[in-house]
Amino acid sequence: MAAYGFSEDSAKRIARVVKAVEGDTTTPTRIGPMLGGATVSVVKVTALGSPFYTGQRVDYHASDNTMNDINEVKIRELNGSSLAVGINYIGTFSGYTTEGEPVFIVNNSGGIVSNVQCVGSVLRVTYSGAGGV
Repeated sequence: MAAYGFSEDSAKRIARVVKAVEGDTTTPTRIGPMLGGATVSVVKVTALGSPFYTGQRVDYHASDNTMNDINEVKIRELNGSSLAVGINYIGTFSGYTTEGEPVFIVNNSGGIVSNVQCVGSVLRVTYSGAGGV
């Protein structure tokens, strides 16, 4: 099976066309950050699963120094190692499941994201222990 890579904008256009052809009128799922097209996000594991964990994409809001769950995603560890429920990881958007759910890949060989803060104009990510990138 061949693999194809798409930009986030291309994926959104393809999703809109498929939804129109299939007559799907549900609200589209946001995958990228609210401002811009970055494909790296903080994701939080909420349930175990195979081959994908279930989780939430989390956005950091510097104005009030909070992390907010945005939408449900699927998460897969890059090397197949275990992830922990309730833990935040840095994930890279990698595409969609066959059901159209966004999938993020994480690497469990670094540290767990324990805190994100905006200090002055600098975003600081704090890691602790193993688990995350």
